[in-house]
Amino acid sequence: DNIRTLHWMVKNAGLEGQIDVMEDGGLNAGNVGEFIAAGMTVGEFSSPLLKGPNGKFQPGTGDIAAAVAKLRAVMDEASDQYRDNNGLKD
Repeated sequence: DNIRTLHWMVKNAGLEGQIDVMEDGGLNAGNVGEFIAAGMTVGEFSSPLLKGPNGKFQPGTGDIAAAVAKLRAVMDEASDQYRDNNGLKD
């Protein structure tokens, strides 16, 4: 698990909170919690914010705002569960 390994490398170097661990792509509301639990602090989310089951979201329909709200809620919940002010909970 690369994210977990990178997280522990950063933590063991005493740099948690100074260096972010990023996942670039493949993230969505269904799996982002697992990445946060492993130590991810930054993620790239294009597809889950721009595409839905019926194809690309259309601006002005509220689909993009709803996708952002859903993703933010899932990320906030996972962050509350797995992180504290000192970083990833051990």
